[in-house]
Amino acid sequence: MQLYRGYGKHRGYGKRQAGATAIEFAILFTVFFVVLYGVIAFSLPLAIQSALQHLASEASRSAIKVDGKGLTAEEYETNLKAFLTDELNQSKSWLPRAWYNGCNGPDDFVTVDSDTATICIRYRGPDGNPNYNDSPIAPVLVLPVVGTVPRTPDVLEGRSSIQVSPSR
Repeated sequence: MQLYRGYGKHRGYGKRQAGATAIEFAILFTVFFVVLYGVIAFSLPLAIQSALQHLASEASRSAIKVDGKGLTAEEYETNLKAFLTDELNQSKSWLPRAWYNGCNGPDDFVTVDSDTATICIRYRGPDGNPNYNDSPIAPVLVLPVVGTVPRTPDVLEGRSSIQVSPSR
């Protein structure tokens, strides 16, 4: 009895499969790389969104420190806006100050309507454009079948509101 040594009906099988492993590796590596890149590249805007929301929440929590006793509504609103803008400009966030603006313009983070203060912070790209997809941090891949990797929202912003009253 002789062991199989490439003779008989399976003869030449190994020669026909010589490049199959390399081709399979190339296909699987491409798919794995696109998925891994998508996860990493999408986590950056998600982290930015989370940091902006955290900044807005912390700023609205600090609004409690503004004393409004003896002030008119206009004076209180002016003091509140100045205090919250200073808080946001001096924040200890990992997000560089150059990466965000107020939603209403540079350093215009706070809007006060009757008894509600709303803090809104929006991502600003290196070129000053508020659209994340126009100036993303991680380069975007455009693939023939899949399309854009990663697909991210155009606007990244954090928003928080707090009820305020000048006469506590």
